[in-house]
Amino acid sequence: MKLFGGFDTMALKQHFGKKIMELEDEKRTVQQDRDRLLAEVESLAANSDGQTQKMQDVHTHKLKALEARMEFHILV
Repeated sequence: MKLFGGFDTMALKQHFGKKIMELEDEKRTVQQDRDRLLAEVESLAANSDGQTQKMQDVHTHKLKALEARMEFHILV
């Protein structure tokens, strides 16, 4: 083994190789979490859009019913 500055280069190579693998595993985990959260947000947004449309439809229906009642009262 070659000594560089008092350190065994093979030991350093193994140490930092292990560190790199650990960081790559952590990176992969973080990316999976990110992808899962993005999918959740997209799902919530899609549900929210659906609920928003449903609420708009309900309000439109109520508005039309009120307009019809107003027209009836005006005619009477």
